[in-house]
Amino acid sequence: MFEAEFTGDWVFADGEWHQEIYDPYELDPAAIVETGADVPIPGCPTGAGLAILLAGISNDRVPDATVLDRIVGYERLAAWAAAGQARALAELTRRRTATDPNELPYAVEEVSLALSCSRMAAGTKVNLALDLTGRLPATLDAWEQGRICQSRARILSEGSTRLSAEDAAFVEGQLLAQAEKLSPSRLKVKVAALADSLDPREIEDRHADAAQGRKVIREPREDGMACLWALLPADDAAAVWAAITARSEQGRHPDDTRTADQRRADAFTDLARLYLTGATNIDPDTGQVGVAPRVPAWAQVQVKLDAGLLLGTSTEPAQLRGHGPIPASMAIRLAADAQWQRIIYHPKTGALLDVGTTRHDPPPALREFVLARDGTCNWANCNQPRVDLDHLIPYPAGPTAAHNLDAKCRHHHRTKQRWNFTSVRHPDGSSTITTPTGHTYTHPARDHRPPPARKPRPDKPTHEPCRPGHDDDPPPF
Repeated sequence: MFEAEFTGDWVFADGEWHQEIYDPYELDPAAIVETGADVPIPGCPTGAGLAILLAGISNDRVPDATVLDRIVGYERLAAWAAAGQARALAELTRRRTATDPNELPYAVEEVSLALSCSRMAAGTKVNLALDLTGRLPATLDAWEQGRICQSRARILSEGSTRLSAEDAAFVEGQLLAQAEKLSPSRLKVKVAALADSLDPREIEDRHADAAQGRKVIREPREDGMACLWALLPADDAAAVWAAITARSEQGRHPDDTRTADQRRADAFTDLARLYLTGATNIDPDTGQVGVAPRVPAWAQVQVKLDAGLLLGTSTEPAQLRGHGPIPASMAIRLAADAQWQRIIYHPKTGALLDVGTTRHDPPPALREFVLARDGTCNWANCNQPRVDLDHLIPYPAGPTAAHNLDAKCRHHHRTKQRWNFTSVRHPDGSSTITTPTGHTYTHPARDHRPPPARKPRPDKPTHEPCRPGHDDDPPPF
């Protein structure tokens, strides 16, 4: 148990020499504190012994210096535990991919379900574990000994990803000792500079590879706000910035009290809305100007609201798909706009009452219902909005009906079809996944109601009820 905690001394016992092991069970932390002796946290090797020592000492019984030692000790202990998890992750992955490298995504899926994290987060853990156990074993040892933290281990790994195993080992040998003292930001600069000097590719090739990672991401924020950011080639980013800035300055008048940031934010959304209405759109096939684009079903803006909200009898916040709660005024505005899709649910059960649409080319009603019911991929820990409709019992043995259809992203659709994964949907709408190890994970049914309010809301409605002519259909929908 304490093999990694060899003190460096040898003892002679039972007729032979043995490594002297640091045994925390022989310590009485309370007695150490009572006698006023220094608690030997810094000298305790990282591992199970340190965990026991830290657990046996109370913060309120030691001086400030020892409290600080405990903070550092827990940091070392966290590094030891995380590095141990990395070794286990690498072992599981190697077992799964020993005969078929294509099993890697499904090993990641097992980890995602077991840790209740996203597939991306699980993949990041697995990739780091494989890299450290394969190319950078000294970095993993330093991490396990608590000499570096996970951030520094990841910087050494990710910073040398583009290098050969030999060059990565050189980077490790040059910078690992410095990593113990440098801040993560400074270490990242040093790793990048050394990797650049070792990378045999020209800058054009490196840029072409980096451009493959371009993307746009939307992140929900509080109070009906969201964050939208993009990773772009520098010239494209400059073009977008120039367009937004030019739009923000166009027609500006002296009475405009908005800040420069607010004007650019408004210009950004103005350009997007103009495109959606066709005002700035050029059809790529016909060249016709002013044609509104066809928005894919998975990318459409969808708002879920209590039926009483449209009647003016409720003040519960509505839900915007992919975001979360939004103010009632925003929901009413979206529900009255023919470009958005409204999803109306029962306020007490959370069940769907109506799926409305006025789009020109609507998909079949059943598909609309299932997509509205599930919202995103129905696999545990997945929120991918771009989904397939999966027959839980394969057709024709299973019917094409709502109770036999499940929304799943393409990856989880394929995962469910594998012989060693099973997915079952229960009558209450929840689903259970069974993995190759026999572990089961149950994903609850989606409740379309907003989270409960922390304080009672006023009975007085905060807006006028929708009337015929303000929406596509008058109540009761």
